[in-house]
Amino acid sequence: MLVQLSHLANGACLPPCSFSVPFSTLMCRTLPLLTALLFLASGAWATSPRGGLPRLAPTVLPAPEPPAIDELNQAIQLLVSPRPGDHEAGRLRLKEGGERLLPAISRRLAELKKTLNREQAAIYITEARRGGRKKGEKEEEKESKKKGKSLLPPSGDPGWLPLVLATPRSDTTYRDLVTILSLERALVQIGTTPAVRELINVYLQYGDLLRIDVQHMIALLGDRAVPALLEARKHDAEKMRLWAARQLDAIGKAVPSETVQIQDQDVLADVLRAYGRTRDIDALRVVVSFTSSDRSQVRDAAREALVNYGDAALWQLREAYENLTGKRPPASSTWDKLAVELFESYDRARLEEIFQIFEAGLASFREGKLDEMATQFDAVLARAPTFERRHEMVEGYLALARKIESSDRPRAALLARKALRLDPQNPQARAIEAYILTLEAEQLASEGLVDTAPLRRAMELDPSNSRPRDLLARLETSPQARAHEGYRYLAAIAIGALAVVASLLVGLSRRAVSPS
Repeated sequence: MLVQLSHLANGACLPPCSFSVPFSTLMCRTLPLLTALLFLASGAWATSPRGGLPRLAPTVLPAPEPPAIDELNQAIQLLVSPRPGDHEAGRLRLKEGGERLLPAISRRLAELKKTLNREQAAIYITEARRGGRKKGEKEEEKESKKKGKSLLPPSGDPGWLPLVLATPRSDTTYRDLVTILSLERALVQIGTTPAVRELINVYLQYGDLLRIDVQHMIALLGDRAVPALLEARKHDAEKMRLWAARQLDAIGKAVPSETVQIQDQDVLADVLRAYGRTRDIDALRVVVSFTSSDRSQVRDAAREALVNYGDAALWQLREAYENLTGKRPPASSTWDKLAVELFESYDRARLEEIFQIFEAGLASFREGKLDEMATQFDAVLARAPTFERRHEMVEGYLALARKIESSDRPRAALLARKALRLDPQNPQARAIEAYILTLEAEQLASEGLVDTAPLRRAMELDPSNSRPRDLLARLETSPQARAHEGYRYLAAIAIGALAVVASLLVGLSRRAVSPS
């Protein structure tokens, strides 16, 4: 299309257009271009509401990076090593790798599905459970299966891995089994929704062989498992749907009104996205209610989820629009245009209130009511962390810090740090940082501790400020400073003496063992 427009713009006229006057030639050359541009503009206008709406991110993991694969392989070598302590070292490596190893873990679990000898693995698990089973656990498991609920891990026993490790073996099946059980726990350590998806996928890949151990891990995750379980509840396989529903019921998250009772805002956002991905009609009203949330991550997630419902959300969008504006939307409004209007209306109302609180904070600052000002500014930042006029709060926070610095230096330092974070490009940024360092040095001095390094740094940042220079002069002549210097010299002498003694001992030991 762009090539065609370029030809038209350069005067590529159609053969029938053969006028002799310049105006006709101009019209012949420009009319097709104008027509094409109007066509493109009309198409863009028709699709702009949907194009401007937020979209759910894909759930497919990226391909694992070679360094992550190597790191995972090294950790697995330690996990399956027979040497004492190696398994703990491997577990720590997995923990340190964290979410960066997730794609590599996913690939390794898929590979182990093909190589694991399931019959032999089942024998090892049965023997391990018999060897470590406590009295009454068998009956508890049977009762759990009968009720269809997760078997909570016994006290001090996070599943089957410790039981399997108690009877080490050297064959491939044992190594594969230990690797799978260890990677399950690595997924729990990561704890994100993508990691929980992979954990649930272990049950999908290995079935009843590892079902109870996966349920142990789900119980350990608690609320963090909810988003992935909601997605699994709409899985193509009926077995997976029923299992996921039982796990949600076991942790008290069976209905939408229960699933959104979560304190962790990131998990709550993933719950809303899970409803959007599964297009759960029962949760639609709950999703709409969060599209006007003050918390940005929750609000964005709810809007992404609502957009994924598409036409199914139209009736809820119409109701929400009418409740907000007091008037019915036009009957011809499509769901996407209505969503754009609803989101914009929510944002106008929310920002209007935020600006009112901000203006009240400025008024409190002008009146000298600095504590009220800080409360109002804090409320603005809690609801809009990237508020466009946040740089105007710097002066107020600094004024409150200077007011309370003599009575509460730690809080004054926190206020100054907040002011610095609000506007790092402020021309006074270096002076603010010097002020923070001075406050910290003064607090240490009040506690009988001498540290001159912050004051020297403060003097470098703000040479015009005499406060750190005066404090440094006082500290350098104080008895504490002289004692501190004396301790440093004594420590240096002691270290040197120890080095000499060590050298003499090494020399004597070599002479004693040398042949005569």
